[in-house]
Parts: sequence; C-alpha cells; structure tokens
Amino acid sequence: MSVFSGASLDAHHFVAAAVLAGVVALSAPTLATSVTDPAGDILTTFSGNHNAADLDVTAASVTFGNNTFHLSATLAGDVRATTPNALYVWGIDRGHGTAVLNQGATPVGAGVTFDSVVVFVPGGAILSQINKDGLFGPVTALSPTIVGDTLNVDVTLDQLRALPGTDPNFDVEEFLFNFWPRVGANVKDGTEVSDFAPGGVDGVGSTFAVPEPGALALTVGGIAVAGAMRRRRSATAA
Repeated sequence: MSVFSGASLDAHHFVAAAVLAGVVALSAPTLATSVTDPAGDILTTFSGNHNAADLDVTAASVTFGNNTFHLSATLAGDVRATTPNALYVWGIDRGHGTAVLNQGATPVGAGVTFDSVVVFVPGGAILSQINKDGLFGPVTALSPTIVGDTLNVDVTLDQLRALPGTDPNFDVEEFLFNFWPRVGANVKDGTEVSDFAPGGVDGVGSTFAVPEPGALALTVGGIAVAGAMRRRRSATAA
C-alpha cells in the first residue's frame, strides 16, 4: 500500500524530504547580486573629463561565499587608461553609514550611505573605516586584481567585523554597497566623483545588498520538497 494519499506526505517521508531540502540548501551556490549602470551617465557635477571611459561605471557586483565578499566593478573603458590618477571606491555600510558625500559644498550621492571604504589606489587597494566627517581610520592592505576594464578585490567578513564600530552579529545581508570612481582624495568634495553604481546623472545613488541567506535556503528547500513530492506522485501513479 502506498504511503501517499493524494498530495500528502506521511510524517516519515516529510522528515526525509526536509532533510533532503537541508542538504540542497547547504550546497546552494554562493550568494550574489549585481547592478548595471548606463554608459555615458557621468554626473553633471563632476569637474573632470566627462569623456573618460575609465571613470564611467557600467556594472558592479557583490558575491559572498567562504566567509568572503568578492567585489567586482566594470567600467566603460580600461582602468586608468585615460585617468592614471583615478581612485575607485566601494562604499560599505556596516550599520552606521551616513551620506558622507552629500554633506560637502557640492552634494552628491544622497542615497549612498557608508561607514567604511575599499579604495583602489595606484598600486593596490585598502580597507578603512571612515566617519561622517570623511576621516579615515586604520588602514588594511588588500590584494586587488585589475584586468582591462574590471576591478576585483576580496574582503573577508572578519576584516569588516574587525573595523571599529561593527556589530559582531551583523548579518551578511545587512551590509550595503555602492561603487564610484573619483579623481582626488577630498572625500566630501562631490565634484571629484564621476559616477555611482547604482546611480544616475542627477548624482543620487543608492546602496544594494547580497540576498538574505535564510531566504535563499528557504527557497531552495521549498523547491527540493516540491520536487520530492512530484517524484513520489509519479511513482504512485505508475
């Protein structure tokens, strides 16, 4: 006699399906999110070369896996091909972020909140805390990879949690990100910022996050349970 009746599962098979769902969830792919940004949308407030493709962001993504955030950004042209002194910045909000760039004489990035930064400088990259006044804290050296028009760098969750002011229980999906190029190191000078990803020509950007791990696991788990039920129904019908 079949243990199934219509679409129902008995208790034992429900537990087995739940265990299967858990296994699938644990083996789910790394968490990732990406944004695109239109080419040619250099901020009208930018005081530099509006035709510099190496200052025009076209995409940015954040992937999380193995306790590490992988940050990747792509430009409309090869990195520093036109602007050798360009800086490329990831703003990261660890829970105390403010719209630092919106506080200067030329406000930009009203929706871009951050309290720490990863900055690609010529020859490397650094991670640092930054406060609402644009002042940096202790600096941690990172090892970026730059290939053509794309910048990549890894930042571990431990490195972010080691920065002053980070809640040790701050979840992965609570970190917020935005990417922008700039020419000049005066953090609050909005005229030095050329573009935001995500962002727009009006200088208003926004932050984005990786998906919630629990939500992803629930989704994958639900798919696994539904698949198990369908297979059982097919076997019963046969």
